Amino acid sequence: MTKLRPFVYLLSRVARQNGSVSVAQLAATQLAPAAVASGSDQQHSYAPWGLSIVAASSLMLATAAADGKVTVTTPSGKEVVVNTPSSGQWAVNVKSASTGAVEVPKLEGPVQLLPPPYPLNALEPHMSQETLEYHWGKHQRTYADSLNKQLAGNDKLGAALAKGGLEGLVVAAWNSGKPVPAFNNAAQVYNHQLFWASMKPGGGGAPQGALASAIERDFKGGLAGLKAELRAAGTGQFGSGWAWLCADDEGNLRVMRTANAVTPLVSGWSPLLVIDVWEHAYYLDFRNRRLDFINAFLDSLVDWGAAEARYAAAVTTTAAQ
Repeated sequence: MTKLRPFVYLLSRVARQNGSVSVAQLAATQLAPAAVASGSDQQHSYAPWGLSIVAASSLMLATAAADGKVTVTTPSGKEVVVNTPSSGQWAVNVKSASTGAVEVPKLEGPVQLLPPPYPLNALEPHMSQETLEYHWGKHQRTYADSLNKQLAGNDKLGAALAKGGLEGLVVAAWNSGKPVPAFNNAAQVYNHQLFWASMKPGGGGAPQGALASAIERDFKGGLAGLKAELRAAGTGQFGSGWAWLCADDEGNLRVMRTANAVTPLVSGWSPLLVIDVWEHAYYLDFRNRRLDFINAFLDSLVDWGAAEARYAAAVTTTAAQ
């Protein structure tokens, strides 16, 4: 369960003035953050002002004791004035104003929901906290929960996971091109873990060291050429899928696009970074503008340092074989 701090957490005082209710910023110590769990809301009442607020993720409902207006000052400083009807109830959609802290649930089974390596709001404004709450907290969790159910009682896949970790499980479930039912969920858990680890706050820039040299060697136009190939792979993937930078089995850099859950692991290649082009990865922030999302990833989010570390490991493994 992720603890959210809706904008109401930032309200400073509640006061009735001339038949209306004014809501301004409330000190953090006066209102605990709403812990929003599936199917449960929390209601906070403010006597003697006759105002109650129900916090349900990004939807806030307030009930005033009398007719009038409710003025809300949001964290950005914008004032929202709502005329309260005779019932005294109004609603306004707002974005969560959270610290982005991650509370990781304990799943039933050997596969756990690993958190992104940064707070959920750390990639803003390029990727919103709301996107990560849904993408990591719901989509990836569903894959992990489903995979744990498929692993229950499956000694062969359980042994593959114990021996080779998640990567070994993905390859085993691929079953030499005849994937067993657990493949999609196993691959999606792996793909998402790598996607989060392919980004960092303040990312972008240019790669360094051996990876930079390999990019100059293997892509016409160097880094610009690599970015062009990743854009083409991401926008050219019809429907759902992924755009990858990989090291092949000889240590050469390649760009690959895959559909649905398929991963370069099943080709014996080493993924260095990946862009998720499933629509739920970007729709909340970019709507259907997939290219804009890919550009934001490449210009402002990609973690070249992490890709360099994976490249070094891949080259070392290739040399040892």
